[in-house]
Amino acid sequence: MQARVWESGLTRDFDLGRYTSEWRQTVNERLGVALDFDAFESVMLSALTVDDDTITVVHAIEPRVRVAVLTDNPPLLFSFQLGALKPSAEAFEIALDRLDVSAKQVLFIDDTPANADAARATGMEDVRFTSAAVLCEILDAVGVLRRR
Repeated sequence: MQARVWESGLTRDFDLGRYTSEWRQTVNERLGVALDFDAFESVMLSALTVDDDTITVVHAIEPRVRVAVLTDNPPLLFSFQLGALKPSAEAFEIALDRLDVSAKQVLFIDDTPANADAARATGMEDVRFTSAAVLCEILDAVGVLRRR
């Protein structure tokens, strides 16, 4: 079921917060299922995993450094709250506005090249995420990790 939902192309509206009863009915019809909203949300969220090593690295960032997450998934700046998805310039511009920072103040980290390219196009410094270990090295090199 999870693969069918992700491959359907119908997740874009979900990510944008456009999950009306009509939309859910369309999803059910196209996929040949009868999921209520809670069941559909459960399917969507089951695809998400937390990388504990990356969370450990994030917790090691200096308290003076402001950390935010622009994501199509939880936890912080939800795409549905912004009304725009990465890699659109609009998503990055709205996120900068909500955070009240300039693009030059941001180090954008993402595992998708298109998202990193779009962030760079808006003036952010970008890093392609490949692993928690590499992220730790990069954050240490820019001086934002706590010294132990």
